Amino acid sequence: MRTSDLAFSLLYLLALIIAATQINILAVWGSSTVSSHLYPWLVVGVGLAMGGLETLRTLFLEKASDGPSLREVWAKSFAARRMLLLGLFVLYLFLIVPLGFLVATAGFCFLTVVCLTPKISAKTCVIAACLAAGTVGFIHLLLVVYLEAFLP
Repeated sequence: MRTSDLAFSLLYLLALIIAATQINILAVWGSSTVSSHLYPWLVVGVGLAMGGLETLRTLFLEKASDGPSLREVWAKSFAARRMLLLGLFVLYLFLIVPLGFLVATAGFCFLTVVCLTPKISAKTCVIAACLAAGTVGFIHLLLVVYLEAFLP
């Protein structure tokens, strides 16, 4: 049994139990098919089941050396490329309002594809621009034209 895994499992279960107490505060939206509480209860229920299974797995784990250490997991989690992509995403979120949703999304898609390629070349940039244009075109067609949604 690893103490860090057990602590995470218990914290996860506690967060879901708190979430379960808040579901009844949601506004009631009635429909002949589903209620507004169905999906939140499904998410919390499945989350509690998975958290319970993870806690049991942690309690009955034979030895603490099974699996990578917390230091190894965190080192891979905070690799430079992942942090760059996280920074791009945060920048994208901040730029949606001043630039507009479609322009910010196009820039984010382009930069993400360029950052994920192993070697940056002119061909890669053209492909990234085509993917960004296709993504923004699809989003515009779906949300603005068909669903008539307002985009910031």
